[in-house]
Amino acid sequence: MSGRPPGYPKTGGAKKGSVKTQTRAVKDAIRNVFYDQLGGEKYLKKIADTDPALFCSLLAKVIPQEIAAEVNVNHRGISLGDAMIEAEGRIEAYHQSKIIDVTPTEPANVRRD
Repeated sequence: MSGRPPGYPKTGGAKKGSVKTQTRAVKDAIRNVFYDQLGGEKYLKKIADTDPALFCSLLAKVIPQEIAAEVNVNHRGISLGDAMIEAEGRIEAYHQSKIIDVTPTEPANVRRD
């Protein structure tokens, strides 16, 4: 049997969401070249003026896509207050209803000798 036995948690390895050091180093190098050698914002302005399509493609990659989410609390027009009033009415009706006693008074098919 190799590895961990079933039911035991996984231990060791990189933590979820951690950035590898090589990836971080590459990103830092690109950031340094962009700001120190190309001019940062001035360079982006130059690209926007000379090649708008390239600028828009860069912009689309940098800006996160918008997630449209709408939460409808009153699903199908039901309000919590009305639902609670209806539930209280049902509970009251249950407590006031007649309970039918179906307990036999004498056992059936019992011989008495």
